[in-house]
This record gives sequence, C-alpha cells and structure tokens, in this order.
Amino acid sequence: MLLAYKCLFPIITILRTDTQLARFGIVFLNCYNLDAVGSNRGPKSEQALTNKISNLATTLESSTDGSPPAIVCLCEIGSETLGKQLAETISPDFYQTLWTGGSNSPQPGLMICYNPEVLYFNAEGDDRRDDGVAQDRNIGSRRKWFAVRFKMKSGSQGLFWLILNHWKSQMGGETQTEDQRNVSAFEIGDFFLGTARTTTDAVVLIGDFNCEPGAFPFRKPNNSLRVVRERAFVLRDRNRLAYFYNPMWRLLGEADALDITRRDNYSAPRPPGTIHIEGQGWRTFDQIMVSKRMLTGGLIRFIESSVRIVEPDAGCSDHCSLSAEFEY
Repeated sequence: MLLAYKCLFPIITILRTDTQLARFGIVFLNCYNLDAVGSNRGPKSEQALTNKISNLATTLESSTDGSPPAIVCLCEIGSETLGKQLAETISPDFYQTLWTGGSNSPQPGLMICYNPEVLYFNAEGDDRRDDGVAQDRNIGSRRKWFAVRFKMKSGSQGLFWLILNHWKSQMGGETQTEDQRNVSAFEIGDFFLGTARTTTDAVVLIGDFNCEPGAFPFRKPNNSLRVVRERAFVLRDRNRLAYFYNPMWRLLGEADALDITRRDNYSAPRPPGTIHIEGQGWRTFDQIMVSKRMLTGGLIRFIESSVRIVEPDAGCSDHCSLSAEFEY
C-alpha cells in the first residue's frame, strides 16, 4: 500500500516563518474521468458521482494535511460545472477557477483552482486560454498543457507562470504516441524561451506527463525543453536554454544516501511511483518541475523537501496526488 510521504513542513495556504517569508501550496491530481452520469466514461449513478467527488476532495485534502492549498491543478475534468463542484467540496467559497474546455470540446479539460486571497490570476499573461476547442498545433481536440500567469498578493508580490500538463497517453503503445509528447515538450520549451521569460522566468511545470523523468521527450536533441535530475545544470550561470529541474528523480527509489538509510531510526518510505499500471508495476508519470528562478528564490522559491505523493482515496483515481510548497 502506498503511504503518504510526509514533508518536513505541512502544506498550508499561508505560513509565516522565522524569516518572515510566507508559503503557499500547489497540489495536482488526475481525476480519472470526472464526467457526468450517463457519459461514456462517467459514473453510473448520481450517488457514484457524489462519492467520486467526495473521495477526490479527500485525496486533495490529505495531500495538504487537511488545509486547502492555494492552487489545485486538475485534469480529466469532464465539465467546468463538475470541476467547480469538486473545488467547492474541497473548501466552500475558497477558489476561483480557470478552465480549458468548452461546450464544443469532446474531451475532458484542464482546470486550475486558486485562492484569490493569496494570489491573483494575471489576465495579461493568459494568452493560451479560450472558451472552446484548443487550437494548439498537432494536439487534436484536447489541450495538452495550460499556461497561466499568477501574482502573489502579499509578501514578495512576485510573478510566476504555472503550466498544467496532461500529455498524450501511452495507450496503444509508448512509441506510437511519443511524437505527440515530443510536440508538447517542444511547445513548452518554446513558450518558456519566447513568451514566459519576457515577464518572468519563474516557471512551474506540473501534471500528468504520461512518461517518466528520463523519457525521450525531456532529453530529445534540439528540443528547447531540457528537464534534468541535477540542480547544477539548471543553476549554472551560462545556462541560456529552457532547463528545468525535476525533483521526482529522487523519489524513484533511492531518495537518501546509503549512510543515512542505515541509521537505526531511519523510517522514510520508498515511493514506488505515482500510478500503477497492470503488467508494468509503478510508474512516475505525475511530476513537478521548476525553472532556475524557482531554485534561486528572491521572489518565489521552490521548497524541494515539501514534495509529497498521496494515494487516492477509495479508488477515486488511478493516479496519486502530487503536492509541493513554495516560499515568497
């Protein structure tokens, strides 16, 4: 049984530290076909739908020790109404929502829920949102990523980009769908270099990438997105490419040094992944990645020790939730 991986600090919406810096949390969950009753993949009854939403909310709350995070990122949301219902179940009158779907979209959409008391959606930066079918090149009728710019309302009042992802699945075979994931990776790198950095180079990538940290889309030659396991590659001064640090490498099975694990009081669990696939075992498809600015801080800083994976409640999803904290 997969356990909740406790971080050094519990995730809450705002927390003052000794250095007078505040914190906010981000949590992601693939909601596994949260769709209407009677739809192709939706629950079979209203009660089943109510139970699913309740269990999804419990999973998201467990990811943050019961305190609603400032930002909730969701994918496989069948309608804006259902997404808002889930947000209200997490915490009534707490979130505003941004949605990628629309009445003409045959596919589930991506949703970002945020607490307007902590940060606000910077409308000028939302140049990838529309009210209908996504028009991104080569991705079909479902948007594979969703970029939104936020600004903190207090503290550093820093800007940052949040890019929510749900890349093409491996159904039908990994190699058959890899080209579409390569396209998503290239587009995000191109967006970072050509658009995001004109306002802020503080960027968070989070979501279900449907491939693992070492997969080809993250290291494809001539791909402008470069995702690495070594912080040093991201932090070096001469770096001018779209390098992102992926802390999920540490959670693949050897998170701590050997001498630490041999101590008598060592009890840290070994996260086996974020999704269990029949015949393949655990895979790490759900990931969080950050740009150099998120590592160096100044305005907003990623707290690596806060990364946490939580098992879904009562089988409401086939994915675990993923959460992390940021300091500002």
